[in-house]
Amino acid sequence: MPIAGEDQGRVIAAVLQDPKSHAGKVYPLYGPVELNHYEIAEKLTKTLGRPFVYRPLTIPAFRARMENSGQLPRFVQHIVSVAQDYQEGIFAGTNNVVEDLTGRRPLTVEQFADTNRARFAK
Repeated sequence: MPIAGEDQGRVIAAVLQDPKSHAGKVYPLYGPVELNHYEIAEKLTKTLGRPFVYRPLTIPAFRARMENSGQLPRFVQHIVSVAQDYQEGIFAGTNNVVEDLTGRRPLTVEQFADTNRARFAK
């Protein structure tokens, strides 16, 4: 599953504290558990107390919806690329990289939703 930006930031900070020891290394970053979009919607529903429903779209339909929502083109390109990568299994799996480098487990969907509750407000 994709990883929270907060977790990415903590990994980047850890690497920047000692860049020489990380030179040439690649760190695939994952959330703590692998979830599909239906499971993510379930967890959001339970955590935030209102319904979230996942309805799959094709990548072109997703791009059109994002473009029509007024998002910046750079953001649309990024999110559409993430959606494509997700479909291709790039985010499949889990590992301990975040915890090993930062000393903290990556955020769960529930923790992310709770921390960012205001961003999910209608």
